[in-house]
Amino acid sequence: MKKRNVIPGKYIPVKLPFTSTVLQLFLLYYFNVPDWVLAVYITIAALIWIALIANRINEVKDEKLLNPTININNIIKELNIEPRNESKFKTKLNNAIKEAKNNE
Repeated sequence: MKKRNVIPGKYIPVKLPFTSTVLQLFLLYYFNVPDWVLAVYITIAALIWIALIANRINEVKDEKLLNPTININNIIKELNIEPRNESKFKTKLNNAIKEAKNNE
């Protein structure tokens, strides 16, 4: 499988859904669901856990994804993006506020 670059866990902790799996399993036992429902749940949960663990194995922690030198102003200049003017609503709102202050 192809390795994926991810942000290291110390910046964005990713946890496996252990608690929710145990809680769901407990509720299934508590409400005495039929055995076939329990078997279907265990099968689906096992497939999900296998996929999650395989996904975690194929992760490569990459500090380069955390680039603090990115500056949005530099990107805007490089892409020649014109800055947005105020929206029409904001302009009308500001004019209404000024008129209200002048009428007082």
